[in-house]
Amino acid sequence: MITATRLRVLTMLSLVGALALSGGVAAQDENSPARLKAHRPAVTGVHGLVTSGHSLASMAGVRMLMQGGNAADAAVAVLATLNLTEPMMSGAGGNGFMTIYDQATKRTYSLNATGAAPLAIDPNRVTSDELARGMKAGVVPGLFGGWIALLDRFGTKSLADVLQPAIEYAEGGIHFPLVATTF
Repeated sequence: MITATRLRVLTMLSLVGALALSGGVAAQDENSPARLKAHRPAVTGVHGLVTSGHSLASMAGVRMLMQGGNAADAAVAVLATLNLTEPMMSGAGGNGFMTIYDQATKRTYSLNATGAAPLAIDPNRVTSDELARGMKAGVVPGLFGGWIALLDRFGTKSLADVLQPAIEYAEGGIHFPLVATTF
């Protein structure tokens, strides 16, 4: 009698054997999304490191650090640049959460950047089911407001200063990798 565990092992061995006999996976076109590998480019500085899903965004954060800014300034610069370089993954018109650790006070803070319910909605005129899903469940995007709140509370630079790298990239044009253009 074959147990479920033994059956799983035999199935796995059969699949591995079949793959070995077939010569492996067929070669993919070099521009195929299947060949693209995930990466997190790190850009290091003397007193810090910034990493993100795109090297230009990481560099925007390092620019803030090099100009005397802190982690909050760098974070907003990175987020603003990701808004351009990965529009399908990041956006100022979205929602989010931030966790901030303040080394000076040894305190941890949480920032809810999910926005608020639309001003015109009357909770007394909708059911709890309507508020749980569907058109009436949406909120006004709050991420951009979260960036501002982060800078107001913890940043050292102005919003204009931290948006400058993203503005420069937008005005000068950026290269979109295949994955961004075929998403």
